Amino acid sequence: MKFYVFLAVGLVAISFPAGAQDKSDRLKIVNCLDVDRNIVRRTALWKCKGDAASDARA
Repeated sequence: MKFYVFLAVGLVAISFPAGAQDKSDRLKIVNCLDVDRNIVRRTALWKCKGDAASDARA
């Protein structure tokens, strides 16, 4: 029984660092290139529906 408790705790603990990394990437501000309208705007990565462009390309 203890094995299953440790297994469950271990699986939950492993998922937190990966989730934290994904969240910080989602909140990252990028240059979002909208190819259809040919414009670039600065927005959060999760809001960008086009391509994330570098500063040089923007």
